[in-house]
Amino acid sequence: MQNDDLNDNSIQLDPALYVLQLLEERKLTQVDLQLIMKMKNVLVSQSIASTLAKVVQSLNNEGFEKLETLERIMKIYSSPHTAPNIFHGLATQYSQRQCFIQRFGLVSLIVEWLDNQIEDFGRNRTGKTQAQKRQSYVRVLLIPQLQYFLNLDGVFVELCKRKPGVEGVLCHFEDGIAFKENFLFSKYPNSLQIHLYFDEAQPCDSLVKTYGLNVLLKPIIDELKQLEEGVAFVIDNSPTKLFGTVSILTADNLASHAVGGFKMGFASGEFVQRTKTDHDLHCQGLDTEMSEHFPHLYGINNTSVLNQLNFFHVIGGLVPDVMHDLLEGVLRLTICEMLKYFIVEKKFFTIDELNHAIKINFVKVHLSYGV
Repeated sequence: MQNDDLNDNSIQLDPALYVLQLLEERKLTQVDLQLIMKMKNVLVSQSIASTLAKVVQSLNNEGFEKLETLERIMKIYSSPHTAPNIFHGLATQYSQRQCFIQRFGLVSLIVEWLDNQIEDFGRNRTGKTQAQKRQSYVRVLLIPQLQYFLNLDGVFVELCKRKPGVEGVLCHFEDGIAFKENFLFSKYPNSLQIHLYFDEAQPCDSLVKTYGLNVLLKPIIDELKQLEEGVAFVIDNSPTKLFGTVSILTADNLASHAVGGFKMGFASGEFVQRTKTDHDLHCQGLDTEMSEHFPHLYGINNTSVLNQLNFFHVIGGLVPDVMHDLLEGVLRLTICEMLKYFIVEKKFFTIDELNHAIKINFVKVHLSYGV
């Protein structure tokens, strides 16, 4: 057995994960990381050498012979000059990143630069010319992420499977009108169904107010347009062209209205169902002299960038979020009223019996009789 055999890439997975966790959780510098890897490698090598020495000694005591291979391995680990480096391939920041991309599907971030905005840095007091500060935000590329996920075990196989259905029963997205009336999904049944989720944009609130969601989402829409036209992915070392588009966008009501270009206020009253044709016609009116009246007449603030996609439209594509509308909304209040009725009035069971039945060990159900 040669020393190079012990530096096989197959033993890199755990050390690579160890290094990644140190970088992400402890925010270590490369200098600190190099020292930790060096000391860790020495510690592991000494531990292995010590264990092998005990094994060889025990086997000798039992009368075993031909232990040359174990003795050679022990000598390799006994010297810091010959001991294999468990962090082989992780010596530099570049090699670490390449390893993370290969093993964990790490996707590179890109910086999207926005138009210049004049910022006041207090120079109005000095009379000097104000500086221009260019804003930016960071995002993850969509298509490289899809490339990684499609190569995970079983993902592409599941994508190509025909899902069993029951006549007259909505079992899968493919059973619904949204799928059947979508030209891309009908023509290419294996198309990628991109489910977007949006729950406000709190980290970028200042950018949203300054530039609007349409500007921030435009790069993502451009990638989705590429997917609608077909992208050549490499799956199991074989080029495969796949199509895809947004199937639905799930969001809470406020976020759904924001990304759809609708007014951000809510009021009960007469409801008129929108159609794609009517909505597109109203959006065209935003470019006319009557545009200031459209938010009040039709509840539209702007044309959503999502409507630039060929096979998705905000009318029929913005799906209410069950978690916000039900689990955090009416369902929670309904269950409280039901429990109060069952426990306080009907006395079907006690609150202690309820807690025991649902076996909650870390959270106790507290029911206020006054609710």
